[in-house]
Amino acid sequence: MTAEQLREVLFNNDESVSTDTLVHREKELMADKSAGAPPVPEYLPLFVYGTLMPGFGNFDRLLKGNFTTTAAATVTGFQMLDLGSFPMVVMARSTNQIRGSVIWVKRIEWDKVIKSLDNLEGYPNFYDRVIVRARAMKKDPMKEGAYVYEDTECYMYAAPHGTEKEYTKLYPVVAGGSWMGRLANSVTRGSGEQQVINE
Repeated sequence: MTAEQLREVLFNNDESVSTDTLVHREKELMADKSAGAPPVPEYLPLFVYGTLMPGFGNFDRLLKGNFTTTAAATVTGFQMLDLGSFPMVVMARSTNQIRGSVIWVKRIEWDKVIKSLDNLEGYPNFYDRVIVRARAMKKDPMKEGAYVYEDTECYMYAAPHGTEKEYTKLYPVVAGGSWMGRLANSVTRGSGEQQVINE
């Protein structure tokens, strides 16, 4: 693997990463490979919380067939806002939590998928792509029917600027940080908004 490829895969093309650091990391990866671990991840995690979640139209259109698995997950430190037909999240107090899914996108499909998602989300002006730590609930391989929580660093789309206070003056907060919960409440009230949101 070339230095350029390592820099891209491991350090997001950060030019400040020295060649010595790259060589050292490559040796670590090769040691892992000899122990049976792949040198490069086959799948890259993405946290989604709105119309990109499984069961929604944008998931079917842009992500279906490009991932290996999904898991229910939460991210702390963000507030979810209701923009009508879709949600937005903004950095907030550390205790706030949003609910969604981690989707492990196939590495070979990542560039194509992220380009499509950037277009959908209006990156970098309307949404920014940030790295967050999501707590995903996964099946326990050691115990049938049991689940374990696993912290995973992944990409997520969020408001690019402004503060929680500024945004909450413009848009209502989604109670519980769950877009699915918001939709369930809309249907219960008979608003009929779910069909619009799923398009």
